[in-house]
Amino acid sequence: MKYLFEEFRGILDVEELIFKNIKEVTDEEVLEIAKRYCTIFNEDNIKALDILKIRGKTSEKGIWKEDPYTLESSLEIIEDFKNGDYLGIAALGKFKNKFYVLGGLTIQKRDKERMLMKGYLPPFDTSQIKEYYCAIDTFRRDFTLNGQKISNFSGLMRKKVIEQGNFDFPILIYSSTNNQMMVEAWRKDGFEVIEKETTFGNKYQAFKKFNS
Repeated sequence: MKYLFEEFRGILDVEELIFKNIKEVTDEEVLEIAKRYCTIFNEDNIKALDILKIRGKTSEKGIWKEDPYTLESSLEIIEDFKNGDYLGIAALGKFKNKFYVLGGLTIQKRDKERMLMKGYLPPFDTSQIKEYYCAIDTFRRDFTLNGQKISNFSGLMRKKVIEQGNFDFPILIYSSTNNQMMVEAWRKDGFEVIEKETTFGNKYQAFKKFNS
């Protein structure tokens, strides 16, 4: 069983950056995205690191406690992103005359009234917000663009997804987690984070309003 793909580890310096609608990625790109997806989550997966007898990327022993991803399970997820009712993009970078997958981001629409009834209550006025979207997945590999780091690449990918939606009204993007690292990342991205347990046990909720 393969948990990590070495070609998707380490820093890649690309000369050009493009974004593609997740619905428009090729079969070859789906496979690349799945390998990257599998790699990024297993690099800090406690069980995968124990099996592979290696150190984690973010912390020596790892962060995530779930079962490790496999290429097969990752392919199923990316195929679902491509064919399901998601808004999403794939980020690709040009390196030595070929484009490589750098990351991706997906969101999915939720029923606003149902979410409010479940206790997802943003700490700000939502009267003008017509639609709620859940942040499903955000992932990226380490890279530079012509030798320079891109500040807040997750925020840039999120902006591209919102542009793709052609919204002419404000929307809300929300998510939840038990991971303190995700909490800090959301705060950096301008999300308002509250400590309130969800119906499925996540301790933190994050919300951000995006105008059209």
